[in-house]
Amino acid sequence: MGHKNKKSLICQVSENLKGKLAIGESKHQDKINNIDSATKIYSYGTYNVYLQQCIQFVKYCKQEHKCKTLDECKIYANEYLKLHIEKGYSPYTIKLQVAALSKLYSCSSTEFIPTPPRKRKNITRSRNTNIPLSHK
Repeated sequence: MGHKNKKSLICQVSENLKGKLAIGESKHQDKINNIDSATKIYSYGTYNVYLQQCIQFVKYCKQEHKCKTLDECKIYANEYLKLHIEKGYSPYTIKLQVAALSKLYSCSSTEFIPTPPRKRKNITRSRNTNIPLSHK
């Protein structure tokens, strides 16, 4: 493959996930028909979030390990997740990253390291606190 034909990691991620888009298809119907939903993305919202997460992952792989293909990046997925766990990322964020990587590589989330448990009481919101309006 010549240099002109090589695609960037971001382009590879985008094409991979776009190939899994199944907009307009019924996830419920696929489940009834025993069709593997791990190979499909049913909404643009999910696609955009997974794209964002996967791009962050491949940028890390390129910067830290000089990876040029998605296959080269896969072996660093657990390292990437462990780094975010150590940095104190929310268990919900880590679980989202695992889901995105699972979709990218068409594998089960169990192939990655176990994630911290999610507990409702530990949820913190990043929104501003509400200031009561004073009455005039």
